[in-house]
Amino acid sequence: WNEESRRYISDSPEFYIPEVFRHKPVNAKQGSSEDFVNGWTDENDCFVESAKAVKHVSKQCLMWYEEMLAANIAPEQARMVLPQNVMTNWMWTGSLVAFSRVCKLRLDSHAQKEAQDLAKLMHDIIAPLYPVSWKALMDN
Repeated sequence: WNEESRRYISDSPEFYIPEVFRHKPVNAKQGSSEDFVNGWTDENDCFVESAKAVKHVSKQCLMWYEEMLAANIAPEQARMVLPQNVMTNWMWTGSLVAFSRVCKLRLDSHAQKEAQDLAKLMHDIIAPLYPVSWKALMDN
């Protein structure tokens, strides 16, 4: 696992901004409800304001990050102002067994939606490369 830490990178980060906000689940510890409110067009002020807040805060954090870099503050310290919705790149190596375990866990309907989306992408890449082995691992 090798994740981009932003210690050696000075470019502007990309932010994940959801298209919808999901309701929290009823009687569950993780994940979210399948019910959602379209935060960009819904009449519910709470969700409209939440969408605006995510965009606004991300923009403000980016401004501070870029100002800190321009002031020659070390990137490893400047990154402290970046929010959790910063996109990242990583290199990941592992066995088919390990990847199948991740996919089986994250494709479960109780997993967070974004984790399910990532697991689906992994599955779609791996399945055609190793069709027999992958099927056996995913069916096990």
